[in-house]
This record gives sequence, structure tokens and C-alpha cells, in this order.
Amino acid sequence: IEGFEALIRWKITDGGFISPDIFIPLAEQTGCIIPLGDWIMKKSFEFIKHINSITENHYIISINVSVAQIMQDNFLSGINSMLYEYDIKSEFIEFEITESVLIQSFSIVKEKLSILKDAGFGLALDDFGKGYSSLSYLKMLPLTTVKLDKTFIDDITSPEMVEDIIRIAHRMGLKIVAEGVESREQYELLHRYNCDYIQGYYISIPLPENELLKILKLNNPI
Repeated sequence: IEGFEALIRWKITDGGFISPDIFIPLAEQTGCIIPLGDWIMKKSFEFIKHINSITENHYIISINVSVAQIMQDNFLSGINSMLYEYDIKSEFIEFEITESVLIQSFSIVKEKLSILKDAGFGLALDDFGKGYSSLSYLKMLPLTTVKLDKTFIDDITSPEMVEDIIRIAHRMGLKIVAEGVESREQYELLHRYNCDYIQGYYISIPLPENELLKILKLNNPI
């Protein structure tokens, strides 16, 4: 295990969950994504600070950010403040963006991402291959990682495109994360194609912090 992705779930009274596919778009429409995003970021910084201190490891955590967050005037200063508050290295933090972020105000987004990369943060293009993702983004943006959408992994019986994307990314100095890996067959094929990392149920379902520590074979509760 090299790192984690921060996922948010909305618990309801019957013990179930409201899907983020429902409440995240609503948060973006109402502007609530700004305080929600700040809270997620603070929790993520706090978590990775703690997990690395008790494991004496160098895990990273990936945090999804929306266009509304990036376009805030205090986006960069807020991140720097959290970095100082939690006293962690920028290399432990990776920010994930999606294609929808790039459609709006591309030049501003690119400039801010470049500042983050220069400061040592990881930058991942999420869900690559979903919708109209373009290979040109890999060239134009200051990325460190490409996350291959699970639709490619689901159709791993036709793997030529997956292999090609991995090769292209590697030639550009980028790491590849395959999303949605659920079977040994998928894992072995991705390993054969030199995919850098995998993410999905084959490794673990999404877990709360205390369950994650059990996976890491630790007894210390967070």
C-alpha cells in the first residue's frame, strides 16, 4: 500500500448512505462545495499526518478538488496554511482534478496547478478516458499522475488501448493508476503492462479510518 484516496460518504439515520453522485453536484450548485471541500482537505491533512507519524511511513493521500475550489482567490494560500498548520511535507499530498475542471478558465487552472507542482504536490488527472478526455491534456498540464477510468479496466479483455495509454504516460514521465481493479486477472494484466499502481476492490473496499488501520496491521485507533 502506497497511499489512499479521501472519499466522503453521507450517513443517514437508517444506517445507509446517500451517494456522493447525488450530494456533490448539489453542493457544487449551491456553493456548499467550498466549505465542504475545505473540511475534506483539513481532515485529509490531519489523517495523513497522523497515519505517517504512527507508522513511520511516507504514505500519500489523494484529494479531489472542484473547479469552484480552484477558482477561489484563497485556494493556494489556504493550502499553504494547512501545510503549515499540520506540519507535513507537500509530497504527501496529491490533488485530483477531472476534465470538467479544465473546461472552465483553463489558463487560470493551469497556472494554479503549476504553482502546486512547483511546491512539490502531486497532481493527478482523474477518470482519464471517461467522456472526452484528450491526450493533449497530458502534454499541456503540469501533471504527475494519470488515473485510468475503470471503464477501461472493466473491458480488460480488449487491453491494447490500456497498454498504449500506459506506454504514452510513461514516455511523458507520468505515473499511471488503474481505477476499479476488482479481479486477479485484471491485476496480472496491468502488472504485465507495467502499470504503476492499482486502486479498487481487489485491494480493499472504501474503509473508515479505524478499519484502515486494521488493514495496515496496527492497533492504534485514530
